[in-house]
Amino acid sequence: MENENRFLQQKKAIEEQKAAQLQYARKKTCNRLCTISLILHLVGIGSFAFAVYLSINHEDFYEMFKYPIALVPYGSYIASWVLMIIARVRFKESKFAKILMWVYIGLVALVIISIIAFFGWIWYSCNRCGTGYFPG
Repeated sequence: MENENRFLQQKKAIEEQKAAQLQYARKKTCNRLCTISLILHLVGIGSFAFAVYLSINHEDFYEMFKYPIALVPYGSYIASWVLMIIARVRFKESKFAKILMWVYIGLVALVIISIIAFFGWIWYSCNRCGTGYFPG
């Protein structure tokens, strides 16, 4: 009887150790996915900002669209969202994936608010100078 209890305790300890190792491996995999997603997001934003800089300071900016390098900002941005969604679905317990999701959502909300404010400023400026392009 005592041998059976000892065997069951050892078996339970081994199962707990395997579960801890699996949990660590899952966390490590999720952190890799989230880190790659964050890097791709920063690459997308940086390359888009660089493209805007080129469009302002160079006349032959539109020549760049002939080459596949023009897809880098959009492809990396979409890939970052896809990796974040995969991390959120497969590893629901990950705090890093949750925080990353809310940061991405916050950035999208900030962009939308900025666009609305920009068009509001244009509307105000056009009506203020008396051109009357917009009714109101």
